[in-house]
Amino acid sequence: MAEQDVARADAEALEWLLVLHEEPESAELVARFEAWRADDPVRGRAWDEASGVYAAIGEVPPVHAGRWARLPGGEGRMVSGARRERRAASRNPGRRRLVATLAASAAALVVAVLAPGALVLLQSDYVTGVGEVRQVRLEDGSRVSLAPESALAVDYSAGRRDLRLVKGRAWFDVRHDPSRPFKVASRDVAAEVLGTAFEVDAEAPGVVVQRGLVGVTSRRVQGMERVPAGRGVAVGGDGRFLRAPVDPNAVAAWRDGQMVVENGAIGDVVRALRPWTRDIVLVRGRALSERRVTGVYNLRDPEAVTSALAQAYDLEVTRVTPWILVISER
Repeated sequence: MAEQDVARADAEALEWLLVLHEEPESAELVARFEAWRADDPVRGRAWDEASGVYAAIGEVPPVHAGRWARLPGGEGRMVSGARRERRAASRNPGRRRLVATLAASAAALVVAVLAPGALVLLQSDYVTGVGEVRQVRLEDGSRVSLAPESALAVDYSAGRRDLRLVKGRAWFDVRHDPSRPFKVASRDVAAEVLGTAFEVDAEAPGVVVQRGLVGVTSRRVQGMERVPAGRGVAVGGDGRFLRAPVDPNAVAAWRDGQMVVENGAIGDVVRALRPWTRDIVLVRGRALSERRVTGVYNLRDPEAVTSALAQAYDLEVTRVTPWILVISER
């Protein structure tokens, strides 16, 4: 089980706790939740743990407790707090109880993240922490920049240069050597080059090319995709390569602590921000998570990023504990 899968499922489970607490009677919402939970056993385990800790807080059951008990995996569980009006979130005591419960849930979920983290350390030659960008020069002169919370394994031999991006994102500037192909594999994609500069994202998953030409393959897609400079590919949910133009000057902008967003989803911005902060940042609701934004943000100041989003798009950012931020509609 990949650590990024567990961490993503944990974060999504917490987001579902927020959404279902607000609208427990929405049949459409519950149907989407059930589809999300049933799609992957990792998600099911994340939900069971999050909702189990939620129930363990032991407050008085709300009027909607019976509805929650009928959710998959919810038999015998009771949840706390009361349904609130959307625009009165920060003033309602029920929301404060929900926030306290989310904090407890998130603390319990840390255990699920730390255990796979130890495995990442054992598998990798180079690892970065929260907010850390690391520059690595390999034995052949190739250069690597590792993004925060990333891990890279290196296996050089006489005729091969094989690397594996175990976690996170990395930028590569490859020293030309036709006798030793340079290959970077991640969870779902692999990029093979002779001399170029490119970025691999193990989370997306995808590859963007800054300079040169890269051949990209995936165990989920037949054939090889030849990606020139100024282009990128990602693996879509339908098992096909998704192609898009990219600004070569913006490739791996995180090396300078920047995030360049053009018509990107708020949810994607928050996911890109998470390796830079020890806070747990949640976006409240699918519609808000999918809202499109544009801007250049300073990753070295994550709280300023959330504040900039709030000011530019009339949102509310609430710090509900010293380490949980919730982005919501006003």
